[in-house]
Amino acid sequence: MSALVNAGEAWRGRGRLLTGASPDTAGFDWKIQRAKVRYLAERDGSVTREWPDLCVLFRSDDKEPLAVVTKKFKVQQPEEILQKFYSYGILELGGLLHGGKVLWALTMPQAYNGPINSRLLLRSRIGQPYIEVRLVAEFKNCLHLLALSPPEAIEAQYKAEFAGRFPAFVNRMRAMADHRLEYAEAEALTRTLLIPANLVQSVHRESRNHRSIMTLFASAYSRIASPWDWVCAVAEHIDWLAHARTEDERLEAAWFGRGAGLKAKAVALAINWLEVKTL
Repeated sequence: MSALVNAGEAWRGRGRLLTGASPDTAGFDWKIQRAKVRYLAERDGSVTREWPDLCVLFRSDDKEPLAVVTKKFKVQQPEEILQKFYSYGILELGGLLHGGKVLWALTMPQAYNGPINSRLLLRSRIGQPYIEVRLVAEFKNCLHLLALSPPEAIEAQYKAEFAGRFPAFVNRMRAMADHRLEYAEAEALTRTLLIPANLVQSVHRESRNHRSIMTLFASAYSRIASPWDWVCAVAEHIDWLAHARTEDERLEAAWFGRGAGLKAKAVALAINWLEVKTL
């Protein structure tokens, strides 16, 4: 249970502890309904038209809209999505983003049982026919490992790719943790991470994001800091401190959007640094 509590804290208290396959455990205890798309053809509302090829999906409880899809789109109910999440391993946390437009869960994978504290983060967006998967290492770093589709290929492809790629990922992270990264080298990596190629590096050195990442890295530099510590600093900044209009937007960007892309880029930069050092 302590691992679950720590996971909840690291994920900013979002989601609920999952104790079984019941949809109400994760807040998935509602249905998706559909209706025809209608619009006002005149500003005064005197003329209403229907778009016959499209439907709006909405929640059965609060009637809030979730997505607009074609009339042929096959709806998967939240309970069905939860059951698919369970096929990836032992579910620990689950919840909603954007009022139910996004359903997510954190699961302990069955394909690998090693010493690294790792989980899989699963996301299903209403209106999309597939589940996206990310690797979470030590609950601080949400790293893009694989995104799987179509739905019928998910389980087989997931097991093959995860079993083949995750051990190699772990070995690289261990190698990163075994090498010292000097502060000046971390600054250079941060500039490369944040600055577009067409900008002068000195322009960006004092940016808020740069200062935040280097402050986090400096907290590890009092001991022997490594490229892995720098990757963790980047991930912690993106997950906790990056600017966003809402908390849901911050989380989704950190898990699956631009923030996830920056974290993947940070890993690539750190791996490249390590390869150069060990030539």
